[in-house]
Amino acid sequence: MKDTIQLNVSAQALFDVMKRSLVLETGEKHPKLAPGYSWSKKTGNRRTRVKLTDWKEPSAYAAHFSTDGKGLDVRYDLEPLGPDRVQVTYTHTLEGSGFLIRRQEKAAVKKALELLRNVETVLLAQAAQAAQQKTPGNQEETELQPVILPAGSRAHRQPSGYADNPVSLVFMTASCPGF
Repeated sequence: MKDTIQLNVSAQALFDVMKRSLVLETGEKHPKLAPGYSWSKKTGNRRTRVKLTDWKEPSAYAAHFSTDGKGLDVRYDLEPLGPDRVQVTYTHTLEGSGFLIRRQEKAAVKKALELLRNVETVLLAQAAQAAQQKTPGNQEETELQPVILPAGSRAHRQPSGYADNPVSLVFMTASCPGF
C-alpha cells in the first residue's frame, strides 16, 4: 500500500533526518548506508533483521525487515518540488495477503504520513529558531537549541531515546504489529 504527501521542507533536509535516524538505529557511528547493508535490532523479545534494499541520497530509501519468518518492505521516494518543498511517496508492503494484512498496511501508511508531518513541523520550527537567532551584526550559524513544542502538538510525541535530537525520528516499523 502506498500514499503520497507534500511537505514544506527540502528533500535534503528530510533525507538528513532519515539518515540520522538510521545511523541511530544501527548503533554504529559511521555505518556504510548502501543497498545490501544490514543490521539486527531487538524489539521486546523479538529480533528483527533489517537490510537496505535501496539508498539514493537524497531521493530514495528502502529496506526489508524480517522477524519470526514475517517480512515487511518499506520505501520512501522523495521528489523535490522546489527549494523548500518535497513530495514523498511512502510504500509499505507486508508479506502475505488478506483483509487483516491490508488493514495493517493502511494503518501503517497513515502513521508514516503522520510521522512525516511531525518531522516537517520540527524542521520548520528549527528553521524559524535559526532565523531568529541570527542578528544583523552576527551572520554566523548558531547551534540549534531543542525546540519545545506544546503538549498535544503533532511533533510533541516522539519516541523515547531521541530527546537529544528532536528531529531524529525512526523511519522504520513502529506502526506495524509484529515488527
